[in-house]
Amino acid sequence: MASRASSLGYELDAILTALPACKRCRTNRRRCDTQLPSCEKCTRAKVECTYYDHVLQEELPRSYIASLVDHLTQEKDPSPTLAATEKQSTFDKLPDRVSDTKKHHFGFSEGSYRYLGDQSPLVELRLSDDSSQELDDKSSPEFPPCAAPTYSAMTPVLQQYLTRIFFDSIQPIYPILDSKAPWLSPETLTDSEPIPSQEFVLQMINAIACHCDRHHTSSLLPIATSAHTQALQYIGKATAEPSIFTLQVAILLVLYTLFDPASGNLSQRIGFATRLAIDLAAGDNEEQPSMLPRLHQIIYCLESHFCGTLVRPASLQEPSTPLIALSTTDPLELQCNLYRIQSQHRTGTLEDTLRNALRDLSPDQIANLHPNIASTVWETRLTLESSPATAIQLVIAYSNVRYIPTFLTTHWALKAGRIIVDAIAVGSKADTVELSLAYGKLVRLLTKWSERWSSASTFLESLQYTLDASSAKSAIVNQAW
Repeated sequence: MASRASSLGYELDAILTALPACKRCRTNRRRCDTQLPSCEKCTRAKVECTYYDHVLQEELPRSYIASLVDHLTQEKDPSPTLAATEKQSTFDKLPDRVSDTKKHHFGFSEGSYRYLGDQSPLVELRLSDDSSQELDDKSSPEFPPCAAPTYSAMTPVLQQYLTRIFFDSIQPIYPILDSKAPWLSPETLTDSEPIPSQEFVLQMINAIACHCDRHHTSSLLPIATSAHTQALQYIGKATAEPSIFTLQVAILLVLYTLFDPASGNLSQRIGFATRLAIDLAAGDNEEQPSMLPRLHQIIYCLESHFCGTLVRPASLQEPSTPLIALSTTDPLELQCNLYRIQSQHRTGTLEDTLRNALRDLSPDQIANLHPNIASTVWETRLTLESSPATAIQLVIAYSNVRYIPTFLTTHWALKAGRIIVDAIAVGSKADTVELSLAYGKLVRLLTKWSERWSSASTFLESLQYTLDASSAKSAIVNQAW
C-alpha cells in the first residue's frame, strides 16, 4: 500500500499523511501511525481500524480509504483506452461504506484524480501548488530564459528583471528607494559600472526580488543567496557615514533577513536601523529631508511586525503624527497606524474610537489594498479579538497569489490555525465546513512555506496534533452525552 500511495505523487501523500488517528488509538491515548488499510496497533489487536469523519459526521473504516487509494492508483494508468475501459468497473467496485444520502465522486484537479465527497472542503479548495504558478518563457517573456541558479548567471537582462520585480512588489509596501534615481534606470544598469555603495543596493535588490517573484522563486533562491553574499562585500563602504542612504541600506538588510533569517541576526539589524533613524532624526540632516519621515515609518513597521509577532519590546517610538482615523489612501501610513494600534492595545492605551475605526474598514476597502497590507489589517483585528471569522479572513489574505510571505508569516499562520482548530472542535456542522476550508488552505500554505522555513513544518505538525487532540476530546464528550 505504501508503494502505491507514493506513486500518486506529492498531493496524495500529503492527504494520507494528514489522516486523523484511528478511534482505538485515540481512546487508548496511543500514537497512531495512520497506515492503510489498518494501523499497526489495530492490526495486532485484530480489530477493525476506524476513524471519525467530521465532514460526513460518521465513523469510517480505514479499509474504505485504502480502497479509494487503490482506485486512484488505477486511474493513474497512462493508457487512455485502458483507463476508459476500467473506469466504470472501478467505480462499480467501490465499497458503499457511508450513508446512501451522501454522494461521492472523483474529480480531476491539478493534474491528478482525487476523491471528493458531497460536502468535502476539497470541492471548493482551489489553492494551486508551485507547479501551477510557474510560468514558462512564453507566458512570462520578461523572465530571462536559461537563467541558471548561480550568481555567474547574473546578466544585465536578469538584473533589469529583478529590479522591476522589486519595484513592483516591495516598493508599494515599503517605499525605500527612489525609483527615479539615475543609477537605477535600465540604461545605467546595462551600460555603467556602479560605485561600491550603489553596488551594495543593487545586489540587495537582486536578493530581495528573488524572494518576491512568485513564479520563479524556487529557481531564484540560489541567486538570492549569492547576491546577498556579494552585497556584504560592499557593506563597509555603504555604511561608512550616517546618512539617508545608509538608512536605506540598513532597511534593505532587515527586509532580506525577513526572507532568509539564517543570513544574519535580525534583531541586531533592526537595532542598527532604529539607532540610525533616531540619530538622523536628532541631527540637522539636510539631505533629502522628505525621505526621513517615510523611512522612519518603514522601520517602525518592520520593528513592530518583528517584535509584535515574537512578543519582544520595541525600541523605536511611534511617529509623532496624531492617530485619529484610518485612511486607505496612503498604504504606508495605514500600515504604520495599524502597528500603532497593535502597540497601544498591548499597553492598554488603545481608545475605543480607534477600535471602531479598525472595525469600520469595509471588506471592499480591505480587498482593494495590497495583500500584504490587507493581511496587516486582519493581523491587527486578530490581535484585538481572536475570532474564527477574523482568522479565516487572515488565511484568505495569505492565500492571495500576490501576497509576499516572510518567516514571520508562519507565526501568524500558527495563531490563526489554533483559533480555527479550536473552533472546529466546538462549531456546528455548517461552521465546520467553512472552518475546514480555511484549515485546508492553511495546511497547503504551511506545506509550501516549509520548503523555505523550517518553522512552517514545525507549526504544521503542531496544528495537526492540536486538531487530533481536539477531535479526540470532542469524541469523548459526545460519547458522554
